[in-house]
Amino acid sequence: MLSSLAGTPYLPDIKGGLLFLEDVGEQPYRVERMLQQLHLAGVLSRQKAIFLGDFSMQKHQDVYDPHYNFDAVVAELRRISGVPVFTGIPFGHIANKTTLPLGYPARFDADGGGLSLQFFNYPTIAPTGLQPEAILGTQLA
Repeated sequence: MLSSLAGTPYLPDIKGGLLFLEDVGEQPYRVERMLQQLHLAGVLSRQKAIFLGDFSMQKHQDVYDPHYNFDAVVAELRRISGVPVFTGIPFGHIANKTTLPLGYPARFDADGGGLSLQFFNYPTIAPTGLQPEAILGTQLA
């Protein structure tokens, strides 16, 4: 969906963001084509980092080139984007996933020991239900 918005007024102009991408059931060459479109539209280079979730294609081989796989797509993305690219993040079309509060302030820290993602100021649901005063910062009558 994101790559199809490139060149339209509906693609947000986010600079310095953390871009989370995932897809399902696409051949490697199609994923690379979508990433190239985002690259040529200037979207990738404006981000601080790119995080790849589940693409459900780790075992897919390109129908035209059996050596072209997800690892080759990631290598090309790293080459063209100029920003850090992280893989293996558990989000996307998988059963055991992490829910990400997209659209909220976040930061990441990466070193040789791993990756840390931290999100801020997003609403949560308490055991007794949604707490509106925590979201709005005011007491409701």
